[in-house]
Amino acid sequence: MPAPYKISLYFLMMFMFTELCVADTPPFSLLIRAENYNVRRGESVILDITLTNTSEKPLTMRTPLNSYYGDENYRLDVSKSNGNAVEKTYATPKPENKRDAQLWALSHRTFGSMRLEQINPGDTEKEKINLSQRYDLSSPGTYLVRVARDVEPGNDTGVVVLSNLIRVTVAQ
Repeated sequence: MPAPYKISLYFLMMFMFTELCVADTPPFSLLIRAENYNVRRGESVILDITLTNTSEKPLTMRTPLNSYYGDENYRLDVSKSNGNAVEKTYATPKPENKRDAQLWALSHRTFGSMRLEQINPGDTEKEKINLSQRYDLSSPGTYLVRVARDVEPGNDTGVVVLSNLIRVTVAQ
């Protein structure tokens, strides 16, 4: 192979390797906070999620339009301080009225309209999620909460971004 082709092939391989390494860096970060880290039993635990575009390119994020419980692209990991998983409650909701039941049914379908939102480099998207609607937080104690989101929801790339871990205490 002539020398110019060897050099071109070398640079092409270096470029591809560099692109593969950069692709491993998540294009966004997740930060979570509780509106109140100490609540009484029966009070709502509201989680604030901040997604920040840490890449140099605009991100297009997809979110279901009919999401009754907030953005379903976020996965929550909630456990007691002893490591035991906390029971999910949102799979079998107790809607207060027919409209809430219809909204819940719409939000849990596997098809439908999506909202596309562009987030520019350095910009953030904020979301509030009521943990008390999704998990049984009725037992007093300390709960550990973390959020995860796929880099490309709907595409099983396996690349997941994790948030920080927070502690919420439920008192009697």
